[in-house]
This record gives sequence, structure tokens and C-alpha cells, in this order.
Amino acid sequence: MKWSFVEKNEQDENWAIQIKEGKFQGVVFSYDAMKLDHENESINFDYEVLDYHGFEDPTGDPEFNALAGDILKVVLDDAFTRGDYVIGEK
Repeated sequence: MKWSFVEKNEQDENWAIQIKEGKFQGVVFSYDAMKLDHENESINFDYEVLDYHGFEDPTGDPEFNALAGDILKVVLDDAFTRGDYVIGEK
């Protein structure tokens, strides 16, 4: 799975993710709310598809949801490893 961070827009401090290969190549999305589900030991998250380059909007597609979840795991693991994260309000 290849992907990269891209700027959402110049006014926004947050970054978006662009898929670089596969079925969803070119799709750009960003994560919204994330919540820990202690009971199920999982993370629930919302995302917004910002661009899908002429393909069908993948929002809600189970395969895309799984891909977005896999990328989120990588991002969170990296942030925790580097100690580069904020929990709660900035």
C-alpha cells in the first residue's frame, strides 16, 4: 500500500492522505473524529473524501474503509513511536 501526506489547503494545519496505487489510486481523504472504543479495544474514526479523480466516490465502501483504517494504524504507530502526538484539545 503506497500513500503520502498532502496539504488539504493553505489555511488548514491538518494534512490529507493521497492513495498512490491500487484500486483507489489518486483518492485524497482526511480523517475527522477519532474515538477510542475501550470495550471493543478499537478505534472508531470518520473520514472525508476530498477528491476521487473521476472515480466513483469511495465513501462507505468496505474495502476503502479497511484501507483507511490500515493507514490510520500506520500513522498512529509512527506518531507514538516518535512521541509526536497530542491527546485531547491542542
